[in-house]
Amino acid sequence: MYLRIKSCILRLAAGQNLDAEDINSAVEEIISGKATEAQIAAFLTALQLKGITPYELSTFAEALQKDMPHYELKKTPLVVASTGADVIGLFNITTTASFIAAGAGATIVKHMYMKGGHVRGSAETLYHLGVNFNISAEDMHKLVEKIGIGFTFMPIHLKVLHMLQAKMQLGIRTAVDLVGPLITPIANSYRYIGVYSRDAAEIITKSLQLLNVKRALVVCGLNGIDAFSTLGKTACYELGATLIQSRVYVPETFGFKQVDIKELMSNSIKENAKIMRSILEGKEKGAKADIAILNAAAMLYAANIAETIQQGVDLAKESLESGKALEKLELLAKETKRTSIEKIKETLAEFKKKISGVP
Repeated sequence: MYLRIKSCILRLAAGQNLDAEDINSAVEEIISGKATEAQIAAFLTALQLKGITPYELSTFAEALQKDMPHYELKKTPLVVASTGADVIGLFNITTTASFIAAGAGATIVKHMYMKGGHVRGSAETLYHLGVNFNISAEDMHKLVEKIGIGFTFMPIHLKVLHMLQAKMQLGIRTAVDLVGPLITPIANSYRYIGVYSRDAAEIITKSLQLLNVKRALVVCGLNGIDAFSTLGKTACYELGATLIQSRVYVPETFGFKQVDIKELMSNSIKENAKIMRSILEGKEKGAKADIAILNAAAMLYAANIAETIQQGVDLAKESLESGKALEKLELLAKETKRTSIEKIKETLAEFKKKISGVP
């Protein structure tokens, strides 16, 4: 059986770019299970070695989102996502910052990851803090409207499972790392994306522009972290209505001191949860709180709540001092638990109704 992915691999190996028909055919063959593991691995490797273009990446994202349901919220939300960092063992910076930004008035949808039916990454931390993930996407989006913060999962199901398996076996960064943060069921959203390298940040920003995203902030700590950094310089790509602007910032620009990587580390999910709550309660006043505040400030700027990142810093600090940031975490835990219990009660009621007439 002839597969288009074979010709795509040959073209990529020859250094040629793919067109939309190539990418759509290759993705269809991958998600349908027609392509073999070896072909998927070869495709991802060849695309990585050739260097993915913004057009290829945006087309890749569109192909994966083709049949995904979309939700539109009344207030334009900020979808927060990341590619994953080169530095391993940091506490959950952007997730902590998301609650601070929400406490300052932004509507936040945090992009999470799930594998094999189990939450991963920062979702594990939130689970330890009482957030219930046994809730439908539709109910979650209703919660975002109600309390101003929620989450969405990258669709790690059968459609992308084949690619994820190949990526994990390869053990290198591939287009899968870049396409993940671009995929969201939230229509007409602003974006805040943390990226592991400056080159990748530029590609993602241009891809967002091709996907008709109207406003985005894509940040890359130049020391290998996928967040606005207090370790040193941060490259920041701002997408507006018609153009992309790039700047490089240092933490001192916003009144923060440069810190050592050791000050931002965490050894376990339990410690992550303790750090997050300590920051949101206003007890943590050191390096971890500073980087969370800085990222929240950038989120508030991306969400059009703050006119500048510096104004965002002031709003973020006020969110912590007023207790509004902590309130958002507690609301999310309370409402996800309540919604889950209501669904269980509805299911039981339907079951009792069905069996009531059974002799």
